[in-house]
Amino acid sequence: MRASLVLLMIAATAHAETRAQYGGGAQAALASAPTTFDPLRGGPGDAEVAALVFDTPFVIGADGKPRPSLALALDNPDGALRARLALRPDVHFSDGTPLVARDVAASIARALHDPAGWPLAPVKSARAVGAATVELELSRPTPELALLLSTPAAAVTPGGAPPPTVESHKRPIGSGPFVVDGSDAGGVRLSANAGCFAGRAYLNTLALRAFTARSDEAGSYEVGSIQAARHALAALDATGPRRAAVTVDGPQALTGFVAVGRIADADVVRRVLALAINRDRLRRLTVREPATVVKATYDPARAKSEAERRWGQTRPKLALLVDASRFDDRDVAERILADLARAGVELSVDAVDAATYQARVEAGRYQLLLGTAAPPAPDPTLTALALVAAVDPAAARAALQRAPGAAVDLDATRVVPLFVRAARLFVAPELRDLTVDGAGRAGWADAHWLSH
Repeated sequence: MRASLVLLMIAATAHAETRAQYGGGAQAALASAPTTFDPLRGGPGDAEVAALVFDTPFVIGADGKPRPSLALALDNPDGALRARLALRPDVHFSDGTPLVARDVAASIARALHDPAGWPLAPVKSARAVGAATVELELSRPTPELALLLSTPAAAVTPGGAPPPTVESHKRPIGSGPFVVDGSDAGGVRLSANAGCFAGRAYLNTLALRAFTARSDEAGSYEVGSIQAARHALAALDATGPRRAAVTVDGPQALTGFVAVGRIADADVVRRVLALAINRDRLRRLTVREPATVVKATYDPARAKSEAERRWGQTRPKLALLVDASRFDDRDVAERILADLARAGVELSVDAVDAATYQARVEAGRYQLLLGTAAPPAPDPTLTALALVAAVDPAAARAALQRAPGAAVDLDATRVVPLFVRAARLFVAPELRDLTVDGAGRAGWADAHWLSH
């Protein structure tokens, strides 16, 4: 597909001074430190890498609607409790083995038994029928099935096996536009998958790296060590030289939130949080991407009264779990700390490495949690359920099993949403067609350099 696209572009722009070309490498910043290649696990950095390595039966097109990818067609009659997924016959994993129906069925089955597979909640079972057909049994009529099969929960791995962690130094096998050449706790090195059924990526190589400080990332962009940065270039000295950059924004779809763990007085803590945090000031002072605040009552006096009514003059002491590799989150945490102090609540920031953060989130080992929920697909219901699933995937699964548009009462959950933001990239002008999707992931498969 991309090979045909580039030929058309060359023919249409033969008179132009520049054109897209294959080749070259790029370096860029990750949204968080890599911990796993598993599409069902990890933080935003992991999600970006997994999307480059693995494919799903459907993908979301430029119009926001699902279109076939690994699949050729989906037979899902209205009201039916069975659906058939017809697969492309010419797809191979990056190691050369064919990608067949049993791989798709096994991958879906794994997601059905994993909390993070909640977007496939209406699917009861999946089985291969021959080499190129998967039969799905559904718990309810599922008109949005193609949309659900575009989510990370439907990513296909060989035999449905979970991919390795970054620490294992083993390379994952997928069918996506890139393959992993190597990785460590700081980043991932990839190269184009020449056998990708959708066409070869333009770039030969791609190095994605997590930075420990905003100034390090901005400085690396300034000296040309990376070609795409994720954080404000204002971290550099304003009087120094500036490297030109094109700003690329995704849609405002990422929800920043604080979640309350399974602790004593959780309901009271949630009410105090909801009243005490000044969301508008939080957005203005700490959120650097385009963002809007979640509408909520800001009443610090009432928050303090609630705290005093429950705890008297004894200041409760709480810890807020933060992923240290997301250094913008530390800024948000400090602002929340100050807001809660005014309400009479003592808060400490528990900043840990990305792997520890993910492990504690999955185990529920936190008092308060600062996180970001990314929608698995551009759909309002899935966006709201992703926020619930960040702390209670079983609740998200149960809601999606009931109806495609099940209403979500966030006030009845342990989640306090703060703002909805976009993901922003600062990109070297000579690197073209790099986009950001609603989950904050960079679309590196179509990024390319221009030749003169």
